[in-house]
Amino acid sequence: MKYGYARVSTDDQKADMQHRALYRAGCRELFTDDGKSGATTNRPRLQQCLKKLNTGDTLMVWKLDRLGRSLRDLITMLDDFKQRGIKFRLAHGSNRHRNTDRPRHVANDRHTGRA
Repeated sequence: MKYGYARVSTDDQKADMQHRALYRAGCRELFTDDGKSGATTNRPRLQQCLKKLNTGDTLMVWKLDRLGRSLRDLITMLDDFKQRGIKFRLAHGSNRHRNTDRPRHVANDRHTGRA
């Protein structure tokens, strides 16, 4: 099953654009944290979403910064997804719907010419 996670940093921002992109990408259930910084670990809807994910599920976010701001936290989360058999996708930008099951080494790809 595809799940979507959206986040807005301030209470006056709206997550509508993220929601539309996630629904268009096939997400059946969305979890949204309103007024939560990506730098904080206090994101209750993200925690609910992470607990709901099972092997074979896919988590989608509009952009990578919606999931977190700390590179260390993002790497830890993506490693956990890999160990649990959970797929991760972006719903916006040039990487939308890209399979992130295997690590990509962008610097290596640039030198070899691989996509």
